[in-house]
Amino acid sequence: MTGECTGAKESQRRWVGQAGPTTAEQLVCSVEWYRATEELLQTSPRSVTPKTGKTVPTTVGVRKVVVGECSEGKQAPGTVNFKPRFQNGEPYHLRCWRCDELGHIAEYYPLMTEPMDCSNSRQVSLFAQPTCSAKTASEPQMCTEFQFFAGFGISGLMSLTMSFKNFLALAVTFFFLVSFAIHKHFKKQFRPEVPTKLSTEMIRQVFDIQILADKIINEIDQRIPKTNITDISHTSSAIHSRVYLKNPKDSYCVGDHLTVQVDMYDYWGKKKTYGGDFLRARIYTPELEAGSSGRIEDLYNGSYHVHFILFWEGKVNIEVLLMHPSEGASALWKYRNRWHGYLDHMGKFVKGKVQKEVMCGYNLDIRQELCEYKDVQDEEYYYCIKPPNFSCDDLLEEKISWRYGKTFFTTVEKSLLDKSNVRVKIPTDFPPINVLRCSQGNTPIKEKCKIGMKLNYPSGYAMKNVWYPHGCSLLTYESLVDLNKCLKERFIHLFGDSTIRQYFYYMENKIKTLKPVYNQQGYWFRLNIVNNMTLSWMGHTLPFNSFSYTPRKDERTVAQKIDLIMANNRTAIVLNIGIHLRCYPVYYFIRRLYNIRRAIERLLFRSPEAKVIIKTENTSAMDKNYEGFSDFHASIHYIIMEIIFKDLNVGFVNGWDMTNAFDTNDFHPPEKVIGNEVKMVMTYIC
Repeated sequence: MTGECTGAKESQRRWVGQAGPTTAEQLVCSVEWYRATEELLQTSPRSVTPKTGKTVPTTVGVRKVVVGECSEGKQAPGTVNFKPRFQNGEPYHLRCWRCDELGHIAEYYPLMTEPMDCSNSRQVSLFAQPTCSAKTASEPQMCTEFQFFAGFGISGLMSLTMSFKNFLALAVTFFFLVSFAIHKHFKKQFRPEVPTKLSTEMIRQVFDIQILADKIINEIDQRIPKTNITDISHTSSAIHSRVYLKNPKDSYCVGDHLTVQVDMYDYWGKKKTYGGDFLRARIYTPELEAGSSGRIEDLYNGSYHVHFILFWEGKVNIEVLLMHPSEGASALWKYRNRWHGYLDHMGKFVKGKVQKEVMCGYNLDIRQELCEYKDVQDEEYYYCIKPPNFSCDDLLEEKISWRYGKTFFTTVEKSLLDKSNVRVKIPTDFPPINVLRCSQGNTPIKEKCKIGMKLNYPSGYAMKNVWYPHGCSLLTYESLVDLNKCLKERFIHLFGDSTIRQYFYYMENKIKTLKPVYNQQGYWFRLNIVNNMTLSWMGHTLPFNSFSYTPRKDERTVAQKIDLIMANNRTAIVLNIGIHLRCYPVYYFIRRLYNIRRAIERLLFRSPEAKVIIKTENTSAMDKNYEGFSDFHASIHYIIMEIIFKDLNVGFVNGWDMTNAFDTNDFHPPEKVIGNEVKMVMTYIC
């Protein structure tokens, strides 16, 4: 059928010819694919796989990066050595099936020769193949390497780079006859058929994830210093650093903005010249059980400004903690994005009475036959070793286990994460400040907190176990009558981890008329028939770090669950995600959040009156497993959440701020915090 492409340019005919179209429909699809892709060469793509739960070549799950050369040691002509952002277990799975260069089509069509961007830019090419015919390092060109197995006693995989200008017609004819015969023989074994349809719009949607991830990662990467320490004495020392007031006064007024400066020094007493320290700040008055967070501004020269709002009168203490020095934060960021090695995933395949446990994961470095589980639209992918005599659909349950002793940290870097060096108070050179209520007038009445308000920090303050938002007011729902009135004829969906499940516990305990309908690990459902109200909680899908086996069947991401909701003005969705992704490269978190945003946009398009509330992560005890679960990772998640959900018509429950203000320091805060968070949710809903 390729003879019908005589009107196309040579590069297009050659590319389409490798697909081996045998019908007019396949030919048209191949040409459409080529043209759609050609239009998008200047964007950063993501891969598309036609189906999930299938067996894939053994190389698909392997993500070792070989910089600037293929497995045979041949470098692509006209290319420049490309150094990826992360060299071991890096988050981008858009890699050539053979040499791990950037690209993705060849990963799923390993016998199809395709163009590849041979430039040295960070931009990912939609096409992939290890050897290119680019004349310059910046020119995207046809990749002309053809792969085939040679027979007649010659073993192994051979490579041949063809040049149509230098070969005689007889040699060309012979080559194509042999390659075509072998191609037809192995086609079904090594690659699926030509896709029937892939629209330009779908390609663009997939690319959006990669473009956004690149932008966010670069933005965060620029904030974090690149350090390589060999001596702890040159790292930030809380004891030697200082906090002092900017423009100090004898007294302040309620509502004033206060700025303090933090100057960081090392253990030798030398002023630091770069930023990146992970700090946490709050003001508090023990007698009033009052507390509020401070917003930290990094000046990137070893100094910081901390901005507070003085919400109450009285003697106010100021506290700034060094959670991790900049050198420790740098190591956490670097190694988090380098590998997937903190947790092991195990899958249980069941067929009749026979069970088999195998390794699973997002980035298996195992050259065995794999099962691939992938969602095309959301670019979610997962792999398990395929047990003999089992199908990929036989995967029933999964669990994780902690890899103790596995680390990239050097001895010095480990010492920075020692408990004695975590959450250390930086000395202040001033007493508690005096705050007065200067205005004697009536306190202005604030409007009720509503959907669409921005995610602010600080977002309010705590006093006597009550949360007072800044800029708006909470409704109180202390009695059962108030709760029932608010939630009558409401359908509330909770999606996320165990911290959002605490909302379920709290509401179930307060509303005794809720009756259990369904109660299984990962999904709980309650119903109030009298008030026509439902309450459900569903855990987000993998990664969900459970050390016991949990069901895999019918697992869906939060985005997929939102797409299934038939919403109206009585529908409320409350979600969170984050803690379980701290052990994985940050790309996974970005992709998951972006897919959730797209699902929310689809929901609000079809049901504009539905309400969506997003909860940020809580602060934690920070007492163990710093590499995988440090609050530093949550602080990165907070930045990402601000970026991704910006300008979206949703409400926020700022758990990151509230738990710091209450000073609870627990993944699962006490009921006084949960109660105030639920009141925030009820205020948005009712």
